[in-house]
Amino acid sequence: MASTFVPGASFTAYYVFRIDSIGAVSRILSHLGGIVLAVNSEGVLRMGGSNTGISGGTVIPSRWYVFAITFTGTTATINFNDALTTSTALTRGANPGYSSLGAAPDGSTPLFGALRDVIFYPTVHNTADRENMVAALRSWYTAA
Repeated sequence: MASTFVPGASFTAYYVFRIDSIGAVSRILSHLGGIVLAVNSEGVLRMGGSNTGISGGTVIPSRWYVFAITFTGTTATINFNDALTTSTALTRGANPGYSSLGAAPDGSTPLFGALRDVIFYPTVHNTADRENMVAALRSWYTAA
């Protein structure tokens, strides 16, 4: 089985996160095999590789979100805010560096918020599996 952190390896990952304030870059994940996930200073969720950036939508402070990415080795499929956001070609960085959650590996651009769940699978989840997992992860914060 290929490692999730090897450039070109397939994987599926899920994140449940909250951003507490907008105005500075808030990094959720750094260098997952060359992929970065962050909320920019305008509150837009951004995910990117070595030469590709994908916008996932705008976040509202203090609200919980589920973000899912399936990467096939060449294409990333993104679910954010309960909807398929995009499916696009994505080039992961050749030098993935150190992986980190909640900040860049050097401690810069910290997460101004919280991570509740981070789940990695070294496999590609199909649309139905991804939607079921997103619904299950959402269920804890949408319960009455």
